[in-house]
Amino acid sequence: MLGELQAKMTEAGWDHVDEAVAEWRSQYAGRQIIAGFMKDKDLGKKRLMSMPDRTTNTINLASGQTATRPTAINCYGAEFASMEQWWAQWKGFMFDTKLSLASLPEATPSQLVGKISRAKYPALTEAEEAMSRPLSAICQAASISLLPPSISLYLALAPSPSYLPLPPLPPSISLSLPLPPSISLYLPLPPSPSGGF
Repeated sequence: MLGELQAKMTEAGWDHVDEAVAEWRSQYAGRQIIAGFMKDKDLGKKRLMSMPDRTTNTINLASGQTATRPTAINCYGAEFASMEQWWAQWKGFMFDTKLSLASLPEATPSQLVGKISRAKYPALTEAEEAMSRPLSAICQAASISLLPPSISLYLALAPSPSYLPLPPLPPSISLSLPLPPSISLYLPLPPSPSGGF
C-alpha cells in the first residue's frame, strides 16, 4: 500500500514524497497502533491525520451534493468487504476522481490535501512542514486503513449481524492495553496482497 501511495503522490507531482516515506518508516511505522499512533497527542498537535481528513472526508460539490471519501467513518455509500477493495476505492477516489467543486474548478480530492503551516501548528518541525502534504496523506491513509479490519473483527465476533450492540468497557480496560494477543498492535498492518503501511 505504501509503495502504491508513494507512486500516486509522485505521479501527481507532489514535493518531498521520498522524504515523507522515509519519515513514516523511521518515525511512525513501528509504533503501537493505538497507544503510539492513534492516541499520540503530539501527532495530533501536528494535524498529520486530521488535516487531510478535514479536507477530503466529505466534499461539497458544485451541484449542491457531496462526495465522500471511502472510509468507515462517514456516509460513504459503497461497500468494501476487504482491505483490497477499500484500498482500491480510496486510491481511486483520492487520485483519479475528478470532482466539480463548489469552491474550486474541477479537482481530485488529493489536490485538496495541502501543506500544513508550522506557524499555525508549531508542533511541526521545519522538515515536517516541508513534507507535510505527503506525510499527512500517509498518516491519514494509515489511520483510516485501521478501521475496516476493526469493523470486520467486530462483525466476525458479534452474535447477530442484525443487531450489534457495543458492550461497555470495564473501567480496568484501557484502549491501548490489554488486548488479546491475537490482535496485532503494531504498524504496519499484516501483509496483504497489495502490501501494507
